[in-house]
Amino acid sequence: MILPQNSENTSGSGVFAQEITRAKAGMDIFFQSYRNGPPEWKWILLNTYAGEAIQSMMLGVKPVYFFEGNDFRKNGYGVMDKTLSTGSRLMQDQLYGKYHVAGNFLYDSQQVLQVVQSNRDIFTDFDFSQEDPKDYLLRLQQGNVQDGHTKLGLLLGFPKEDVLSFARNFPAFQASVFYSLNHRDEYDSEEHVLIDAHYGILSENDRRIFPSGRDFLKAHKQELVAFLQRRFPWLTPEQLSHCVQREARDFYGFKYVSDREDNSFYTFVHGVYEASGMNMLVARLKNQ
Repeated sequence: MILPQNSENTSGSGVFAQEITRAKAGMDIFFQSYRNGPPEWKWILLNTYAGEAIQSMMLGVKPVYFFEGNDFRKNGYGVMDKTLSTGSRLMQDQLYGKYHVAGNFLYDSQQVLQVVQSNRDIFTDFDFSQEDPKDYLLRLQQGNVQDGHTKLGLLLGFPKEDVLSFARNFPAFQASVFYSLNHRDEYDSEEHVLIDAHYGILSENDRRIFPSGRDFLKAHKQELVAFLQRRFPWLTPEQLSHCVQREARDFYGFKYVSDREDNSFYTFVHGVYEASGMNMLVARLKNQ
């Protein structure tokens, strides 16, 4: 979403009047799609990650959604091929004329063009006179676009600061992951615990004390920094900070990694859902 620079900010949430107007119109589109759709479509819209992403697109805060088979099952469970083909077919049937499907992308053409126009220094390979969003997204999925991670992150609606940080630092993080997992025999028992927590695995005993790997790492931050500096001295200060601070974010159809202690994007998206009435509508439909 492209935020207007001179619009009235409402409720301190970062939501502007123009966004609220658009979001309310999107909520109406969502309700009509829900009301007119078959039972399996209704279920997807209310109970799955795909449904959350579609809601955000309709509210105007998510230009593109990259869908996978398990997105169409509650809590991610299901038969991959069957749910992928079923979900793709339902989206094309139920959203025809409003949104478009290209490969594994569902997209809003207007929002895509807004993102590209606002980041012309990054999307230098997008030719407005010769290319439409569908062709570009297909090239992006096929890996035929330079700096694809950066461009995809922006099109998926993630905060620009997090997209750029991920693009700069993820290769170093990934290299440390591969090395650690392939050289576990080089580490002592204390280092094994740090590795497992850092890469999302905790022993049963550690899980009794720490609800998640992130909680464990916050309590052992200095040990993690020392471990990474000792084992990977080639990490730059920025790469080291990213490895230590990176954390998964997952809300309203957005899944990305951030190394910043900044909740302004969540506050903004949540504000759009609240101001448009989408949260209230979804809760009411679930209780019917």
